[in-house]
Amino acid sequence: GDSPRIVAEGDIVTRDGEGIISTIVHGPDHRTRVTDGTGAVLYYVYVPFESPDEPVLEHLNDIYRYLRLNDGDLSIERLEVGA
Repeated sequence: GDSPRIVAEGDIVTRDGEGIISTIVHGPDHRTRVTDGTGAVLYYVYVPFESPDEPVLEHLNDIYRYLRLNDGDLSIERLEVGA
C-alpha cells in the first residue's frame, strides 16, 4: 500500500476527485495503479514551455504505438498538448 508522504514544495501534482494520484518526486500512487482490471489510463509527459507541439505529439504517439504492441484493441480517447 501507500504510506502518506509530504509533497515537496514546487513539486508538480496530479489529482483526481479523491486526492493526489501522482507527483514528479514520488511518482504514481498505489490507489490508481494500472492492474488487470484497469479500463482507462492517462499518460502524460513534462516538457519545457517553449517546446514545439509537434515533437511532443510524436512522443505521445510513440508511447501509443508501443502500448498497442501489447493490446491491439487500445484506442486514444483524447490527445492534446497544453499547460
